[in-house]
Amino acid sequence: ISVSRSLASYINDLSKDTIGEFGYSGIGAVVAGTYPGEAKELRKIMPNSLLLVPGFGEQGANAKDILPCFNEDGLGALVNSSRGVLYAYLKKPEYEGTKESYLGIVEDGVKHMRDEVYHEIKKNCSKMLY
Repeated sequence: ISVSRSLASYINDLSKDTIGEFGYSGIGAVVAGTYPGEAKELRKIMPNSLLLVPGFGEQGANAKDILPCFNEDGLGALVNSSRGVLYAYLKKPEYEGTKESYLGIVEDGVKHMRDEVYHEIKKNCSKMLY
């Protein structure tokens, strides 16, 4: 058994006593979005844990890659893209060097990520709640 699976089992055991009214525990884990196969295994081991999912965007993960981090209801994961959003201005010729221009590019990046992730969840999560 791998270290990650061993830790996931431990987290799952701990989390059983902290599951709230919406079916999720207060104990979660960080699961890389860049390894979808491993994420799928870890999600099965920790069905009631919230997963923080780094790696979206600049690190290479896309919406399809992070899909295994979510449960069938489309919940259970919080996707993070720091560099892909905060430094997107470096790749944008329309960046004017102003605070407003920067914030607009960041906002556009967040909305694009949100829409991309939502599209995949909606298309693939059979028991989506929202």
